[in-house]
Amino acid sequence: MYASRNGTKPDVIASPIYSEEAEQSALGSAIIDPEALAVLADMLKPEHFWDIRHQHIFEALLSLFARGAPVDLLSLSDELQVRGHLDDVGGEPYIAELCCVVPTALHVRHYAEIVYRDWQRRTAMRIAQEIAEAAHQGRDDLPTYAADRLSALTTGARQVVSLSDALLHCIADYDSAGERLPGMPTSLSSLDRILGGLCPGRLTVIAGKPGAGKTTLMLQTALTAARAGHSVVIVSCEMSEPEVCRVLLSRHAGISLSPADVLALDERTRADQRRRLMDAADQIAVMPIAIEYRPGISVSQLRHLLRHHSLRGAKLAVVDYIQLVDGRTRRDQNREQEVAEVALALKTLAGQLGMSIVAGSQVNDAGEVRESRAIEQHADALIVLERADVGDALNPPPVRTVEAQIRKNRHGAVGKLQLGFCSSKASFAEVFDAR
Repeated sequence: MYASRNGTKPDVIASPIYSEEAEQSALGSAIIDPEALAVLADMLKPEHFWDIRHQHIFEALLSLFARGAPVDLLSLSDELQVRGHLDDVGGEPYIAELCCVVPTALHVRHYAEIVYRDWQRRTAMRIAQEIAEAAHQGRDDLPTYAADRLSALTTGARQVVSLSDALLHCIADYDSAGERLPGMPTSLSSLDRILGGLCPGRLTVIAGKPGAGKTTLMLQTALTAARAGHSVVIVSCEMSEPEVCRVLLSRHAGISLSPADVLALDERTRADQRRRLMDAADQIAVMPIAIEYRPGISVSQLRHLLRHHSLRGAKLAVVDYIQLVDGRTRRDQNREQEVAEVALALKTLAGQLGMSIVAGSQVNDAGEVRESRAIEQHADALIVLERADVGDALNPPPVRTVEAQIRKNRHGAVGKLQLGFCSSKASFAEVFDAR
């Protein structure tokens, strides 16, 4: 059944999407069964109900639940009376009617899902009108404004997973551990074995000095995930779109794009490599990769940007790099507090959006992550890249040895891996596992 809110028309929705039966059944379940109220408390907020009477009733139920007070017809009526809303909701007769709507609270989660779905659809209609009005007014920040408004659809209730379901999920992960990777592949099997791949909700930080290859490893990971069919967004605070594409193209084609290397080629080889580059470009062009060149991006803008791409299906975000994001939210912040804001925002977004986020970071001369306390605190995994060979600065070897130190791994082991880094082809490869 679909009805208006107390017989009145809302401002922006002529025919509101609203199921009276679902709202009444959800509240009735909560009144007759305390466990059902616990489910609703985790899945819904008062504003998710359309009927203002049901909002008042749910607020009263949440208040009783928070205090650990008993929930029954008498206590609920008394709570509404104290709040001054008992007459507004129809008094004790309407509350008694709710108790009789459902014979059992067995399907409370289903009722809550209907209430939440209807709220999302109503909200989407309102937001669409707000965005249209903003476009008509000629707002300069329309893309950011629209993404911010649309993010409201992903906030609020979350799906409840029972303890037994969560435990069974863990057992299923154990059973399939040898069959599939829990997260997205990084392109390095030894690293995947330690991290389990790049899993949703996790923040992985790849740190290193300039030239250690942190950007190359992050972009190689992004390319691998995209090849596996996962949507990827690359937020570059330093390299422009053509520079990022140069790295992706070089890695995918396995060809050096260094001017010195290209000039050294004979005409036939150069023509052959150009065909390979064109083939690689055609393949990358259809991959689900978005590149955002955002020098000086603020932490607030970064939130909006990642939410925007998450709504469009992005599962992996690469941010290059943390220290180039403007994390100032107050004038009196020091540098470590600013970086902490960025790291916390990335970790929070990973969890809220269900994305895997890989972020780059600098290290100081001592090989320690700059502002390391804040970054290490929020990262699920911290990988520090260090040159393992000194080499000749004037005549560097085509492949350098880089040690990947896994200094933190919230979900597994730590250790060291020896990797081969070919900077001219923007490529990392495994040498051996030195753990």
